[in-house]
Amino acid sequence: SQVGMRTLCAQLGENPKSTEQRIRRAAERGLRHLASLGVEDYGNEIFVQYASRLFPFGEVRAEMACIQGKGVNGKVNLKKFIDGMVILAEEL
Repeated sequence: SQVGMRTLCAQLGENPKSTEQRIRRAAERGLRHLASLGVEDYGNEIFVQYASRLFPFGEVRAEMACIQGKGVNGKVNLKKFIDGMVILAEEL
């Protein structure tokens, strides 16, 4: 969490902007899939375990509303997503 997103992306690939965009797109797909799980079953184990750790809950709710046709897409916070991924990796 001490390293900026541009610095992290520069370490991961040659082109930091494209690396950041790839991470953002993957996180957006993850948000969409988790929101779909939440719409179908709010008590789903995977939804409960990952949604609050990887994304702000308000953004998950916004994406769930979008899937139901009641709002706009949720937005991804890459810093929270990366921090959550690190925490989940440490638990393994």
